[in-house]
Amino acid sequence: MLIFTKLNMQSLTFWLFTQFIVVLIYEKNYIFCTLLILLPTFASASECTDFLTEFYTNAYNEKLTVSTAGNEFVDKYEDYINNQYISSIIYGKGYLKPADKRRKRITYVCTAKDYKTMTWGYILPR
Repeated sequence: MLIFTKLNMQSLTFWLFTQFIVVLIYEKNYIFCTLLILLPTFASASECTDFLTEFYTNAYNEKLTVSTAGNEFVDKYEDYINNQYISSIIYGKGYLKPADKRRKRITYVCTAKDYKTMTWGYILPR
């Protein structure tokens, strides 16, 4: 029985994607192949938690670390809020770890401007 870790799933997804591109090139469907390659990538936990860590560390003048608990969701929004374009909303469950203290369970929400650049974030205690 195979055990799928995050790394195995990412490499499997990459392998399937490259095989699909090779088939498209072989079938001479170059336009569709180009569109697939140029699709934007979505934000992930690392960008969101890095943004929140930096934001709350600066706000409280204390070293805080925000980490994800593995439960994260990305919703495409693609609309303007107060003349600011928002491409997606990222939310999930995680942990907030102040320096020399116990970690606390949190729920976090972030908005992304261009699928990678975070513009706003908020932490809610659970």
